[in-house]
Amino acid sequence: MSVIARRVLASALGEMTVTLDAPVADGLDWRCGFRIEGPRLNAQAHAMGVDGFQALDLAMRRIGATLRSSEEFRAGPICWLDRDEPGFPLPQGCEELGWRR
Repeated sequence: MSVIARRVLASALGEMTVTLDAPVADGLDWRCGFRIEGPRLNAQAHAMGVDGFQALDLAMRRIGATLRSSEEFRAGPICWLDRDEPGFPLPQGCEELGWRR
């Protein structure tokens, strides 16, 4: 597992850290792992894709969905930089849920 990106977010409940691993071959597919550590949310998961790019894209969207469904999100916006959203996409079909404005 090789970390390729890390982002620190702010929430009403405290700081959150998202860590993303490099995609790795897993049989015929690719796996991209991530971790989210926050005051209430401590998640470790992965996404699978047919190649490294798809695994990376799906992991980013899964991070977005995991953050969106967290207690930290229910408590208020999850912020990155000066924006009231964390900068991660949501899965296709869920974009209308958006982020709190």
